[in-house]
Formats: sequence, structure tokens, C-alpha cells
Amino acid sequence: TIFHSLHLGQQQNIHRILQSYFGLIMQFRQWKINFLFHN
Repeated sequence: TIFHSLHLGQQQNIHRILQSYFGLIMQFRQWKINFLFHN
């Protein structure tokens, strides 16, 4: 149904958003670790 495919699309969008969000967190943690070690 249209509703079902729309729901799947939303799930994929949410998954992509969460992935990029966690990616940013991991990058920030890595940057913070590098910053602390280099100072």
C-alpha cells in the first residue's frame, strides 16, 4: 500500500539521520581525543 511504502521511506530516512548523527559524535570524540593528546 502507499502508506506502507511511505512508512518504509520514513524508516530509511530516520536510519540515515541516526547514522550521520552517530558519525558526527564519533568524529567529535576522535577530535577531542586528538586535541587532548596533542596539548
